[in-house]
Formats: sequence, structure tokens, C-alpha cells
Amino acid sequence: MASHPTEPVVAVSGLHQVAILNTNTAQFESQAIEIGERDISALRFSADGKVLLIAVGMIGESGTVLVLDWQSKQWLPSIGDESDNIQSLDCNGDASQVAIGTATRLVKLFDRATQKELFVQRKHTDWVLSVAYSHDGFLLASGDRFGGIHVWEADTGKEFAALRGHAGGITGLAWSPDGNELISSSLDGTVRVWNMHTLQVEKTWQAHERGVLSLTVDSQKNFLTSGRDGWVRKWIAAESIPCWQSKLPDEAIGVCSLAAVQGMAIGADAVGGIYRLSTVSSEANESESRTLILFPSSQHNRSFASVAPTAPRRTVLKPSVVDDVEVAPGSSDPRWGTFAESAFAKTLSSDLEESRRALASVEQSLEQTYRTAEQLEESAARLKQLIILHEARIKQMELQQKPNRSK
Repeated sequence: MASHPTEPVVAVSGLHQVAILNTNTAQFESQAIEIGERDISALRFSADGKVLLIAVGMIGESGTVLVLDWQSKQWLPSIGDESDNIQSLDCNGDASQVAIGTATRLVKLFDRATQKELFVQRKHTDWVLSVAYSHDGFLLASGDRFGGIHVWEADTGKEFAALRGHAGGITGLAWSPDGNELISSSLDGTVRVWNMHTLQVEKTWQAHERGVLSLTVDSQKNFLTSGRDGWVRKWIAAESIPCWQSKLPDEAIGVCSLAAVQGMAIGADAVGGIYRLSTVSSEANESESRTLILFPSSQHNRSFASVAPTAPRRTVLKPSVVDDVEVAPGSSDPRWGTFAESAFAKTLSSDLEESRRALASVEQSLEQTYRTAEQLEESAARLKQLIILHEARIKQMELQQKPNRSK
């Protein structure tokens, strides 16, 4: 989901389309944005609200960022041509730069005017689940599935900091308005606030059991989180106890604050429910503060405000059907001519080529999986060595302190 910065509108990803939710009426618009037979992995409005960025692709096959002019609903040049899907995206204030995090462990930054890569970073050891620009556009933070966070200078690509501490994948990153703090959420269930001057954790707390699935900052600079425990919670920066919360029927997979409306958010759960949430009072009755919005997946006649440009993709393999016809031995079926010229032979040849390309794609994905496993094994070995070293130092200090205690 993505909230428009000035309009009461939230873009919501659906099956091969982006639906537009009017938060004033709690109803979906009659038109949606069609993106073709591709999956949507991320949505983001620019800070000025002029463009909507949509990350689309096929797992293990392709990934690109579609750019929609919000007012005219016209498509602008797409960004990126990845060999796997895009896990996360963000843009700077005027969307002149677009950053993506990929399933191939890369962080890429593009110039939107030219669609050219400005830099590529390879420091991450796993899928890059989150990327976030600071409000001034000077820094770019990225977090991966292994729990690592890196901060980069957006103009040069130089690494500014590496932040370690989370024990699970980074599911959300957000900056304080002044850029002095970076907030991170993780599948380890915690939220951490990092001081970007000291590069140390200012505060950490357990936000959700079984993991935090999303993080956002509302217009009042409060944190909103959602978790696998089904809760959507609101936090004041200085407190580790939620000032408001609401339980969704299933895992709360996302929460989106509304920049144009104070005290309201949109939440989504794993069974497809979308809810309008009133977050203004901690004393509000839970059922009254939550309004279910039915996603319009059943409206098959929905028209499209805009249709995304198509991209090359594999055709669906379908079995060829040949009628059961008796043919005399040594003769050919007069309907088909010679086998090499028959439509059946051409279909078989096409299916064979498709199968070969599919096999090559699977083998490539398998090879990437092997490389990821090797990197994880190396990381585990380094951590074990570090633990052994720390334990040895602690024992040495204890032995040194024993004589002093006896005296």
C-alpha cells in the first residue's frame, strides 16, 4: 500500500492491478490501474505526489519499476531491468532518483530522467527487503533478510554506516524528519531507533510477538507497526508501550499512515481484509475504531484508468490436442501434410524451446540459491569464531580478577 501525501487516497496492490482507495468514503474508485500478468511487490508515491512508482515482475525471472504520472494517468519511462523480482523501492523528494532493493542482494540507484544506474551496492548478504531515503535525500538506508542495515550517501554511493543488532529480516525503515534518527523494524519482533551521529542504538523494544511485518511514521511523527500477532500498534517516540492498538483477524501484513488525514491509518491482514483505523484515542472501543473495507476483487467488469506498458514474458505452456484419426500404415494424415511442416510439429518445437528457457531460468535461480547458502555459512562461521573469541576474553578477565579478590 502507498498513501498519497496530499490527497485522501491510498494505492492498494491487487491481482495484476492497483486499486485506488478513497479514505474519506472508505470505498474503492470505479477505475483501477492495470499492470498486466505481473506481480506487484512494492508501491510508493513521491513526496510531492506527482508520480506513483510500482515495482512489478515475476519471481526468478524479471523485475522493473513502472512510473505513472498521477494527474494525467500517463505512463513515464520504466526503470530497471532485473533478472529477479524487486523486493523494495523508494525515491527522493522529487523522484529524480529511484532506489531499489533486489532478491539478488543488490541495492541500485537510478536517475529517473535518463533511467541510468547511478551506483550498485553489493554489501548485503541476503534479499534487500527495505530501502528508505532520508527526507533531505542525502542518505539512503537499506535492510536485508539477514538483519543487516547499511546506510549510503545517495549522491556518491559511499557507505556511511553499517548497523548491526537485529536478529531477523528488516521489514521496515523510516527516518525522523530531521534525519538524525533511523527507525528499523524486524522479524525478530523489535523496533530500534538508531542515532545517526553516534551510529548506536538509542532505544529498542519488543513491538510484536513473532515479528514486525511493517513500519511507518505518521504525520505526528509517531510510529505505526503491524505484526504477525495480528496487532496494529501506534507508538510515541519516547515510549515503549503502545498508545493505541487494534487487533486484525489474521496476521497484520501492512499498515499505511495517511499524510492527508490525521489520526487515521489503513491496515491489511493476511486473508485480504483491508481496514480503516482510527488511531486518535487509546480509549476508543476497538470495534468502533476499525472499519472493514471489502476489496473489490469480485467486480470483474472494473474498467482501468490506465494500462501499464507490457513487457516480454513467457507464454503459458498448453498441451497440444490432436483428434484421434485412423491413418493407414506408411501414409501421412492429409490434414497435416509432412510432419516437419505440420502445425503440431511447430507447436512441439515451440513448447520445447519454452521448456529449455524455463529450465535455464530454474538452473540460474538454483545457482543463486547455492551462492546465498555459501555466504550464509560463511557468516555463521565468522559469528561462531567471534563468540569463541569473546568467551575466551571473558574467561581471561575472570582469571585476572581472581588474584585481586584473594588479596
